[in-house]
Amino acid sequence: MRKLLTLLLMVFLWTSGMTQVAVTLGARNTQDQQVAQMDKTQLPVSNVNAYDVRQVTKIGTVTADREKDLSVIKNSPIKNTRQEINGTEPITPHPLAPMQGGETIALATLIPSLPYNNTGSTTAYADNYNEVCPYTNTGGRDVVYKYTPATNGLIDITLCGNITNYDTKLYVYDTPTPVTGSAIACNDDYCSNSLTSYISQVTGVPVTGGVTYYIVVDGYSSADYGTYEITVTNGVVYPVPANDECTGATAVAGPFPQTVTGTTLGATIDCPGVLDWNAVWYAITLPYAVNDLTVDWCGTADMGTVGVVYYPTCPVVCGNYVLYTTNTWGICGTVPGATTATTTFLGIPGPTVIYYPAYSIPQMDHVITFNVAPVLCPNPSALNATDRTTTSAKLGWTAGGSESLWNLEVGLPGFTPGAGEYILRGTPTVNSFSATPLSSGTRYDYYVQADCGTNQSSWVGPLGFSTLIECPGGALTELEVCGDSTNNACNNVLPANQTSEPLAIGQTVCGTSYYDGSLRDTDWYTFTLTETTLVTLSAKADFDVAVILVTPCPASVIASSSALSGVTASVSAQLTAGTYYAFVAPQFNSAFACGSANHYYATLTGAPPTIGCGNTNLGLLTPTETSQTFAYAAGDTYYWTFNAVANATYSFSDCGAGEDTYMRIYDNSFTQVAFNDDYGVHCTTETAASLNFVPTVSGLYYVSIAHYSCTNLLNPWNLTYYYTPAPTCLAPTALTATGITTTGASLGWTSSASAWEYQIDVTGFIPAATGIATTNNPTVVTTLTPATTYDFYVRANCSGDYSTWSGPYTFTTACDILPTPFTETVEVGEFSPCWTISGGTYNWGIVSGASGYGVGAQSFRANFYNISDPTPFYLFSPVLDGSTLANPQLEFDYSYATYISEVDQMNVYTSVDGGLNFTLLIEMPGGISGILNTAGVTTSSFVPTLATQWATMTLPIPVGTNMIAFEAISAFGNNLYLDNIKVNEAIATKTLNLTGVLLEGLYAGGGTLNQAKDESGNAVYAPGVADMITVELHNDLNYSIIEYSSAVELSTSGTATVSGITLGGDYFITIRHRNSIETTTATAVSFAGAVISQSFGNPADVYGGNLLLMSDMGYAIFGGDITQDGAVDGGDVTPFDNDQFNFVMGYVDSDVNGDGSVDSGDGTIIDNNQFNFVGTAHP
Repeated sequence: MRKLLTLLLMVFLWTSGMTQVAVTLGARNTQDQQVAQMDKTQLPVSNVNAYDVRQVTKIGTVTADREKDLSVIKNSPIKNTRQEINGTEPITPHPLAPMQGGETIALATLIPSLPYNNTGSTTAYADNYNEVCPYTNTGGRDVVYKYTPATNGLIDITLCGNITNYDTKLYVYDTPTPVTGSAIACNDDYCSNSLTSYISQVTGVPVTGGVTYYIVVDGYSSADYGTYEITVTNGVVYPVPANDECTGATAVAGPFPQTVTGTTLGATIDCPGVLDWNAVWYAITLPYAVNDLTVDWCGTADMGTVGVVYYPTCPVVCGNYVLYTTNTWGICGTVPGATTATTTFLGIPGPTVIYYPAYSIPQMDHVITFNVAPVLCPNPSALNATDRTTTSAKLGWTAGGSESLWNLEVGLPGFTPGAGEYILRGTPTVNSFSATPLSSGTRYDYYVQADCGTNQSSWVGPLGFSTLIECPGGALTELEVCGDSTNNACNNVLPANQTSEPLAIGQTVCGTSYYDGSLRDTDWYTFTLTETTLVTLSAKADFDVAVILVTPCPASVIASSSALSGVTASVSAQLTAGTYYAFVAPQFNSAFACGSANHYYATLTGAPPTIGCGNTNLGLLTPTETSQTFAYAAGDTYYWTFNAVANATYSFSDCGAGEDTYMRIYDNSFTQVAFNDDYGVHCTTETAASLNFVPTVSGLYYVSIAHYSCTNLLNPWNLTYYYTPAPTCLAPTALTATGITTTGASLGWTSSASAWEYQIDVTGFIPAATGIATTNNPTVVTTLTPATTYDFYVRANCSGDYSTWSGPYTFTTACDILPTPFTETVEVGEFSPCWTISGGTYNWGIVSGASGYGVGAQSFRANFYNISDPTPFYLFSPVLDGSTLANPQLEFDYSYATYISEVDQMNVYTSVDGGLNFTLLIEMPGGISGILNTAGVTTSSFVPTLATQWATMTLPIPVGTNMIAFEAISAFGNNLYLDNIKVNEAIATKTLNLTGVLLEGLYAGGGTLNQAKDESGNAVYAPGVADMITVELHNDLNYSIIEYSSAVELSTSGTATVSGITLGGDYFITIRHRNSIETTTATAVSFAGAVISQSFGNPADVYGGNLLLMSDMGYAIFGGDITQDGAVDGGDVTPFDNDQFNFVMGYVDSDVNGDGSVDSGDGTIIDNNQFNFVGTAHP
């Protein structure tokens, strides 16, 4: 809808299947307590495709209805699964590259030649660029292609293929360092497919030979990303049509219908900023006094959008367009299956010439038939109703032409003219009609039709009006004179001026009012109830009336209603004893003055209250200890009253009802205190209801019974009821546990007895028949276990007469200091109860169905999805033993997605004094690109279902840390999950420094290496980096076992560094490179120290002396093992020959010498090493 909102003020918008609503707030009396109503105006729309609300592509256009598949599924973007503090995410090509665009212009995917077609996804990419094309928004995730034409020309770029599934944006730069606004071509919305609307295309982009152009595939907003199909072709230069401007418009002068052929191919933009259409123009002669024009495109190929305006003059004033009357889509004409448009413009005054801009998407050749027909009997307009009385009204209208006879019908609202449903009918010869006799205080509709002799216009209407009311006999008369403020109650500021008039139940009052377009007269009537009553306020008026039941000042609305003039407005509410206002006032619609159709009457009535679903009061029940049963007939809902004694048990059932019933009990303030639907405590039938009710306070109660849907009972039924007296030995109440320590608590209760028994055990236990006797209240227990949840029960001992057991009361003993290393997995049976929370209205919680990397079942969750309050809330760990770890670290798994782009945040703190003071450890912002985001964007409540949606954070923490706190701050985004929280000893790491690692293919002489190049001859990696190598550590006793592996950068000086190694012992070090021979150290190397250094620069350093002596007497690792099978042989020759034959360029394995081209320079290395049977040597 965001594009629709931008264009809503342009009333010539039209999209098939799009609903547009303009909303205007009504005027408000500043002294009036009531909120103004909203007037809603519905713009003309088609409902053929009502679900597609985003098809507007150009102003003043109509977009064809297509069959849409609404089951479009977007893959959630996935971030890297492990992140380290203070690290940055490297911008690297997506795993699908080079099949799709690159992350940035620097990594743009090459388009080698045209035509070009490919598919890809922007899901896992960042938002690096944005343009306004022409709609303004943030832009989405984007990818980049680059193309360098050999010669000058035009290119066309489209995303309109069948697999594009999101709202795209497409633009082109001619510089590698663009700024927003510098695109040479840009488009947001051009076409649609079966998956989505708003797909982009640019055509006729001028390009210069030798210049590199960068094509950005973007999304409209941060929520728009997904799969796309891109096609780039050489553009066709079309000649500008002769009728490209209105001054050269093709004449359409009849005879009608007249068919023309033309094309919009090559057309230039008309009315920039208003139309933005590539249209051609037709000058249509309208020969009649009033003309109907039809523009039929049915001879044209399939189209998605058509222009629906014309201009009355040429040269055109761009804003002075005239909008169509109707537009329809259909399969028609000579093109099989083509969806094309028929546009109608009705009632155009003439004779004249108008100018029609023919515009369609796509631009195409067209065949259009224009038809002009005379309007023989124009419609009347400007219907009105004046001079209303109790039995009549004067009806008027404006003639549509020179007619002097009309047909007029008056009927009740909703009647159909010309169908015999009228109350009055006339054939006036002047454009007014006295409608009489009519009933007083009644609303009517009327229609009028012009009669031009042999032709008639359409019926025009309805216009609603009402006759004036008559005050009912016996009614009171409002004391306030119209225009005074003696009956304005809460609309007056000072309490002394808040006067009103009395109105009792059963009375009617006749009053007056006014509304001048700004201020209105509001009347307040006060009434007092002595008991609960179902109150109804109704009113009918000469004007559109509003009625409200209101509390005393300062007023608040209890219930409200409104109605048009002549129609009764009615509102009901069940009110308890007290004083209230009945409010009557005009709606904020048509203005009227005192003394002019300004009367109303209002009636206040009362009825017995309804109790729950019960409408019929069957009287007072007198329960006895003996069961009583009464039979009742079907056809109503019922309730009874009964007086209850505190602590007695009252039993009710309708087990023989034979239908699904609900039973409810209410106290004297009509608050529900008991409820049953199925079975209950007495019935065996599933749908019957029964319950036992034990009141805590003596008094009057209500019991109601009805069908489950609060409708009348369908069958005869029985009510059975009885009561059990209150026990003589009352059970204790208000159980408590205070003074809770790690091993004890003080157990208390409220009871009139002087002796008790209690039982305490781990929560969930079933109490035994007897317990531990005590005369102490409270009583202290001291043998409990720390961090354990207990239940306790207690009963009174009344000189050997025991009460029932009260309980359980559940509490948890305090936490002891927990040992480290510490792990919290949040699983059942493992979760420590010593975690605490504090902070905002919402807070951290434990949820099931989401667990770190899919292992387990539970985790902590911060429910940002439902929290709009930014107040921070906190999750605190138990107190830990911080003295046992010499090099402590915090590790936790987390998972988070944003809703659209909201930046929720988690901050982590440490404490060394048990939570008295905290120090910030790390801030983790969310949003799309924040470190907190592991799972991209989703507009549904996020639940991680994939292991790849989790990440692990590992952080060093201060020595002595004994508590961790996680602070959550909501931006109303989406959910955050925490799991597997650990405080443990950090493992010491080691660094391996390698020297003399020189590759034959990249060897530059003097112990240095060239940088590997791409297809343009540019270095693939940063300055000083030759290429990537893989370093492996192999078991010293079994070389086939790889204990460690890491990909690292190889510098141009032949050095490489591997950090973060945690292994100890002796290992063979092996170097692997994408097209070189695997090379291993001569012996196993000790990793006992913190820093290990190893050279590969001499034969003595490597196993079997397997190095190549270079011409400058340096040594290098053999090259040419393209297949990485451990030998340079015919298996490597085949991929080299194929790539050389196909002129393959770029950073590919067959480019052995790394110059960006597969050629004879690579073949020489392969041939020499194949001839010499070069292969790997290792233990």
